[in-house]
Amino acid sequence: MELREVTQSDEAQVTLYRKAFMDRGEVIHGGAGLAQAASAAQWLAELPLFASKDTVPEGFVPAKTYAALEDGQIVGLLNLRLALNAFLRDYGGHIGYSVKPDQRQKGLGAAMLKAGLQQAKAEGLTKVLVICDKENVGSAKVIEANGGRFAEEIKDPSDGALLRRYWIDLT
Repeated sequence: MELREVTQSDEAQVTLYRKAFMDRGEVIHGGAGLAQAASAAQWLAELPLFASKDTVPEGFVPAKTYAALEDGQIVGLLNLRLALNAFLRDYGGHIGYSVKPDQRQKGLGAAMLKAGLQQAKAEGLTKVLVICDKENVGSAKVIEANGGRFAEEIKDPSDGALLRRYWIDLT
C-alpha cells in the first residue's frame, strides 16, 4: 500500500471512490468534504486551500488529504488535520480515514493509519487524537493496533452515536 497526497490527476478515481460510498449511503470518513462537494473536480480544486493556515477556510484547520493506493488504484482516503479546533477536539480528531467498501477486511485500514501516523510525525505532531464510532469495532481494532490508548466514550450531539476517543503518542 502506498500513501500519497491526492492530486488533480486522481479525479476519475476519486469520482469512483465517492460513488462507491454514495451508492451504499455510507459516510466517507477522512474524505475532507468529498461527499458534500458538487463534484470530485471541485473537491480537488479546493483541497490546496487547506494546506496552509494562511489559506484554510474560516472555521477549518490546516490539513492534508492522502490517497491509499494498491496496484495504482485508490482504495482509501486519509485526512490528516495538523491542528485541532473545538469540534475536532471533541468529535473528529487529527486523523480520519476510510477504506473503499470492496477493499475492506484486507488490512488496509491498519496500513493507512500507520502511514498516516508517520506523516503526522513528519509534520511535527507528537500526539494525535483518533476517534471512531463505538459500533465500528474494526476501526477500534485498527486504532488500538497502531498504539491507540482508549481515553473515553462521548456522545455525538448530531446523531446521538457513541464515539470512542483514542490518543496515540508519536514520540
